[in-house]
Amino acid sequence: MTLARTALRLATVAALKGDVSGRPTIAEGRVYDSRFSDFAPETFADDAKPTILVLTDSDEGEALSRQNGGPPFTRLIDLVLELGIVQTIQDGDDFVVGYPDTDARHEASLDALEYQIMRRLGYDPAPLAVLWRSFVRPRKHDCHRQVLDDSGVKIACRILTLTCEVSDDQVTVFNTDGDVPSGLDALPEPLRRVAQAMPDGSSGASIVAAIAAAIAPPLSIGPLDGVDITVANADGMDVADMLDVSVEIRNAIDMPQIVAASGAVTLDYAKGTFQNLILAANVTGLSVINWPKNGKTGRLILKITNTGDFALGGWPNTEWVGGIAPTITQGAGKKDIVVLTTASAGAEVFGNIVGQDYR
Repeated sequence: MTLARTALRLATVAALKGDVSGRPTIAEGRVYDSRFSDFAPETFADDAKPTILVLTDSDEGEALSRQNGGPPFTRLIDLVLELGIVQTIQDGDDFVVGYPDTDARHEASLDALEYQIMRRLGYDPAPLAVLWRSFVRPRKHDCHRQVLDDSGVKIACRILTLTCEVSDDQVTVFNTDGDVPSGLDALPEPLRRVAQAMPDGSSGASIVAAIAAAIAPPLSIGPLDGVDITVANADGMDVADMLDVSVEIRNAIDMPQIVAASGAVTLDYAKGTFQNLILAANVTGLSVINWPKNGKTGRLILKITNTGDFALGGWPNTEWVGGIAPTITQGAGKKDIVVLTTASAGAEVFGNIVGQDYR
C-alpha cells in the first residue's frame, strides 16, 4: 500500500508551509514535495534562502495480527527532510537567522530551522499540525550534515530523517445499496482527511483530486448490512412461534479515525466495530448512532489516542463498574482501549476499560 506515503508527504509540506499570515519556519513557503534536484541557487533562485525538501524513503511494515497477516500493516516510513541554507559573502554584526555570513552562524541557522520543524510537527496546536500528529508518530530521529561548495557558493545542508509509524491505508468495502462515495470521499484514510485539509488551488489539492479520480470507483459489494432469515411452518404456524434467525454481518476492514476537535463527538457504529478516536480537544459529550436494533448485541471497541492533555467525558447512557467512568490517560501519544456494549440499541450501555497508557 502506498497512499500512506503520499498522505505523509502532503501533510508534512502543508504543516511546514503554514499559511501566508503565519509561517512556522524561516523557510516560509519554500517547502517542496519530492523535488529530485539538489540545492542549486544558481538554477533555483529561491534556493538562496532557507529551503526544505520533503521526501519519503524506506517503507516497511509488519502485519497487525500474526494470525491473520496483512494488510493492513504497521507502517514504518522514513520521512526525509533536506534543509538547505546558502552562506552570504558580506560580513556584518547584524546577523539574521537564515542568512549567515560565517560558518558558525551557518550551523546555528540550520539548528534553528530544525528546531522550528520539530516544534511545528511535535507541539504546535494549529489544525494542520494536529492533523499530522493524528496519524503519524515519529519513532526515531537521525540528522547529519553535508556541505556543498559549488562555483564558490557554499551551501550547508542537514538531512533530517524521522522514522515514523504511520496509519496504513484503510481500504473500505461499501454496500452498493447505500451511498457509495465519490471524489475525495473515495480516498482511503489517512489520505482522505489530508486531502480535505489541502488549501484550494494548491499543488497538493490537484494531486489528491487526480488520485481520487484514478482509483474510482471504490470497492463495493451487494447488500450485506443484515440478513434476516425467518423459518415458518408451512401449515400456518403462529408468527409468535416462528423460528427467527438473524445474522448480522459487519465490515471488519473499516477502522475509521475520528479527530475530536470540539466538545461534542458523534460515533457511527455502522462504520465499524473498532474505531480510533483521536482527542485534539476536550470532549464533554459523546454519542453513538446506528447501534444494532433492540435485542441484538452491539460492541464498539474504542482506541482513544490523546494528542495532549485532553479529557473525555459525557459517555452515552453508560454504566461502569463501581459507577466510576475512566479518566483518559494524559499526554501526547498516550493510548487507551475502552469497550462499549449494548443490547438495547443504546438505551443502556455498559463500559469496560480494557487497558490504559499503551505505549
